Amino acid sequence: MNPCKELSVVSDVDETLVNSIARHVERLTIAGQQHSWPIIPTYDEVIRAGGTHNAYKHIPEYPALNEQMRFDREFNAGLEPISGAIDAIPFLNVTLRAYLTTRPQSLAQLTADELGTLGFPDRQVICRPNSVDLSRTEEWKLWILMQLAQEARGRVVMVDDNPKMHRKIQSAQIRGIESILFAGPITPPNIGAKNWKQIEHIVPKI
Repeated sequence: MNPCKELSVVSDVDETLVNSIARHVERLTIAGQQHSWPIIPTYDEVIRAGGTHNAYKHIPEYPALNEQMRFDREFNAGLEPISGAIDAIPFLNVTLRAYLTTRPQSLAQLTADELGTLGFPDRQVICRPNSVDLSRTEEWKLWILMQLAQEARGRVVMVDDNPKMHRKIQSAQIRGIESILFAGPITPPNIGAKNWKQIEHIVPKI
C-alpha cells in the first residue's frame, strides 16, 4: 500500500508555491521612492527581517499599502513559483486535496487560474472570508483542516511556511491532522523542510 494515498496534502500558496515577497518589495520600493522614505529595505534585507511587516514597520504608510496589495488582482497575478515547487507537481497530482490561503475570497478564482497556468493541479482554492480577521488566520485554517479531514475520512497534512500555523496544528493534537513547516523565503532560518523534494520524502513517513 502506498502511504501517500492515505494522506491528503493541503498547501498554502504564498511563499509556499509562489513568491509574493519579491512583488511586495518591488511595489514598496516604488512607493518609497515616490514618497521619499528615508529608508527603503532591499529584498535581502526584507528576507533577513522575516518579511515586509518587520522590514517596513517604521513606515506609517505601510499598513494601508499592504492592505491595498492584498486585494489587488494585478499584484497577485504572474508571480514566480517558489524554487522546486514546479518539480513537485507530479507529487501534488497524487496527494493534493486543496489550496488553503489567507488571500481574500475575491481572489479565489484568480488564484486558481494562476496556479493552473503554472501547471499546478486543479483543486479547490479556499480563501479567507472577509469576516475572518488576519489575527485569527491560524484558528480559521485549523477549522478548515478539520472539515477537510472529516470529508476525506482520512488524514490531512498541511504544508505552510508560517511557523505559527505549524505550532497551532502541533499543539492542537487533533487526530488526522498533521503539519509540515515549509522553509519559505521569510520563514526563520534553520527550521522547516528546505524544499518540496524533502516534503515528498516526509509525507509517506507521517
